[in-house]
Amino acid sequence: GYLAERLAKNSPPVKRVDDYWSFDAMVEYRLTENTLIKLNVTNITDEYYIDQLHPWHVVPGPGTTTVLALNTVF
Repeated sequence: GYLAERLAKNSPPVKRVDDYWSFDAMVEYRLTENTLIKLNVTNITDEYYIDQLHPWHVVPGPGTTTVLALNTVF
């Protein structure tokens, strides 16, 4: 997804962070009638971005994250 430039503080000195794109993907496959395997990858391009803004500090977002899950349904 896309997130536009944001302001942490709009009075001088103005503090802002750049816009960014982040790409995620999910694939799932049904192994059996009751079993599903799913792979989630977030921030595929390992984009550096600011996730949280505060007037005196910022918190960067996570890098590429991969989660593999095996789900069973009864």
